[in-house]
Amino acid sequence: MSVLDLINNNNNKQSKKTNKWVLPVKVLPMNASQEQALKEVEKNTLTTIIGAAGSGKSSVITAIASHFIMTGRNVLIVSKSDHAVDVVCNKLNNLGAGLIAMRGGKMSSQLELANHIMDLLEGKIDVSLTNTEKSNIIKYLFNRTEEEAIKLLKTKRNELLIELLSNYDNRKNLLIQAKSALTKRKSQRDKIMQTIDFKPILKAIPCFCITTAEISDVLPLEKDLFSIVIADESSEMDIASFLPCAYRAEKACVVGDDKQLKSLLFMEQKKNKSFLTKHEVPADLQLVWDYAKNSLFDFCQYYTEKCIMLNEQYRMPSNVFKFNNDMFYSSQIKSAKQTDTNALKKVFIGGKTDTNKTCNFEECEAIIKKVKEWLKENKDNNKTIAILSMFKAQVDLISKVIYEVIPYGEIEKHNISVVTANSAQGMEFSTCLISWVIDNECKHQSLTFACNPERLNVITSRCQEQVINFYSKNNMGDCLLNKYLSSIPE
Repeated sequence: MSVLDLINNNNNKQSKKTNKWVLPVKVLPMNASQEQALKEVEKNTLTTIIGAAGSGKSSVITAIASHFIMTGRNVLIVSKSDHAVDVVCNKLNNLGAGLIAMRGGKMSSQLELANHIMDLLEGKIDVSLTNTEKSNIIKYLFNRTEEEAIKLLKTKRNELLIELLSNYDNRKNLLIQAKSALTKRKSQRDKIMQTIDFKPILKAIPCFCITTAEISDVLPLEKDLFSIVIADESSEMDIASFLPCAYRAEKACVVGDDKQLKSLLFMEQKKNKSFLTKHEVPADLQLVWDYAKNSLFDFCQYYTEKCIMLNEQYRMPSNVFKFNNDMFYSSQIKSAKQTDTNALKKVFIGGKTDTNKTCNFEECEAIIKKVKEWLKENKDNNKTIAILSMFKAQVDLISKVIYEVIPYGEIEKHNISVVTANSAQGMEFSTCLISWVIDNECKHQSLTFACNPERLNVITSRCQEQVINFYSKNNMGDCLLNKYLSSIPE
């Protein structure tokens, strides 16, 4: 039963599964919840994984992908975000098992794909196996550390490549694919993609990482082309963009967090309702298939056969994550990092906000001063720093000043970023400075915007070491932002 079969036959969700149990292959250290997630993905057609900030979502995706690759299957990893697919693609290729994942969609990736195929065909990549490596395969299958699992991954990959390159028709197919990747004529690439067998490419490169916007330019629309599709940051993805991905895969794993920002699909409610009525979607399922209101993660929560929550976070000191854990996750998540009294601070500025533009010059000035101090303290390392705000006007103001007063080399070295909550999702930095902007004269709508639970959860959970909050209003009443700031010791 494929993913779309499961969705289309909702009343038969409990039908007998035909998937055989396969011993999990772990290339990375995993806690109990992460290992359980890997096992459930193997057993089920559709699995959802809930992961708060810093809970190791990208590590779990890397582990799942590696497991499928090592057991002779191929993987499609998708996201709406370039950053998300880049992170996982780099993790897979940095394991030490060679090029196993291709970042599709970019022109540079097309060139990399073509060069890799030609290098394989011309024998420039050594895929030979020693007798010791061959004999160790059985040993690694049943008694393996993470290091041995990576050796097994590389060995199994080389076995498949040797078989692939020994076939005359496969070699011709790969050569055409390489030349197709280099052509600038999209119409010609599309024609070749529709007529040529894509499976040899997936034996050469078993994993493709790509955004949903780029998938049709890179992969043929072929049913069950992949063994599994993994959707990362699925709370940011819309339902419609995932369906072509699901069509291409036998099973799916959807990774996300319903307590973080959701996708924004600007569709008139009237048009949305008309679409659901036209296709005779039952009244109860209209709540599930509501494109305008539901993210992919919301949608899959209805159809999923198993939902796993990752219950440890590794990014932040425990006191930084405590408010988020208590407020959004019912205190269910354990923190691997101990409390650090210097990790969570607040600084009262009392600045005046320009209500028309929603920006606060005094907070901007205080943050620039702090950035300069931070750069002096961290001149001999490569730590990163971000300035975050709910309001784009404040981000634009601080960005302009940063580029005027901070040398470009320092900006590059420390990845100094000035971002809104929407742009920050999926990112992490050593230090985060948050400008809350709100003052005594701010409009009620601005305070309501700043108190949005998903945005606040995202913006306060980006740091690895320290977060400093700059604010200008003390008495905000019984609102979420006031609860957050009040939770920080003076």
